[in-house]
Amino acid sequence: MGEPQNRTKLSHLILEKLSENGLRAINLDFEQIDAASMMSYLKFLTELTELLHANNMAVTIDVPLDNDDFDYEEIGNIVDLVVVMAYDQHYEQSKPGPIASQSWFTAKLSRILEVIPPEKTIVALGQYSYDWDIDSGTAETLDFYQAIDRARSHESTIATDDESINSTFSYVEANGHRHEVWMLDAVSLWNELLVLREQQVYGLSIWRTGSEDATIWSFYSKKNQGNVEVVKRVGALRVGRL
Repeated sequence: MGEPQNRTKLSHLILEKLSENGLRAINLDFEQIDAASMMSYLKFLTELTELLHANNMAVTIDVPLDNDDFDYEEIGNIVDLVVVMAYDQHYEQSKPGPIASQSWFTAKLSRILEVIPPEKTIVALGQYSYDWDIDSGTAETLDFYQAIDRARSHESTIATDDESINSTFSYVEANGHRHEVWMLDAVSLWNELLVLREQQVYGLSIWRTGSEDATIWSFYSKKNQGNVEVVKRVGALRVGRL
C-alpha cells in the first residue's frame, strides 16, 4: 500500500467486484500493521472510502482491541463503521492466559470509545477456545464443544476464573505434555454484554458463529422455528434489542 498506483488499483478492483455482485458495502480486515505502515494504510482507507462513497457504497473496517500501532481515531474518522475485535488478549503465539479478561475488555474498550464514536462502533465478541501445549510452546484453536470434549476426555474440571471471568481447565497428555485451555463461552459473553449495556455502540457481532457456546442464544438473540434469528444489518445485533 506504500505505492499510490497499488492503492488505486486495489480500490478500483474492490469497487468493480462490489458492483459485479450487487453489493453496497465491504468489510476489510488488515492485521499486524506496524506503525511504519500506518500512514500508507490510512491513505488507502481514505482513497477507498472516497471512491465507494461516490458510488453510494460503504466501508467497514476491523481493528484489534489493543494495538498501539493502530491510529484508532483517524480510522474512525475515515470509514463508516469500525468493528472492534474484542478478543485475543492472549493468542496462539503468546503464553497461555485469558482470551478476553473482563478487566482488559472493559478498560481497552473504554479507551477506544473515547476516540471512535460509539455510534460508529460494532463490538465483535469472541466465542472460541485456545489449547496451549505448555511444553511444546504451541497452541490450537478449538470451538466450544471441542473444548468441552477435550475436558471430558481428560476428566478435567472446567472452572470460571474469578479474576478474568474466562473459563479454563488444564490436563496432561499421555506423553507428559502439560496443557492449559482458556475459553470464551456464555459466561464471558454475558458479562461482556453487561458492560456493553452502558455503551451506546452501533451494534455487536460474534466471532464466530458455528464455534459458539449455544447457550448464548438464550439471551443474545431470539429463536424462530428452531433457527437463530440473525440480524441482517452489517451482521450486527443492536444492544437495544437484547
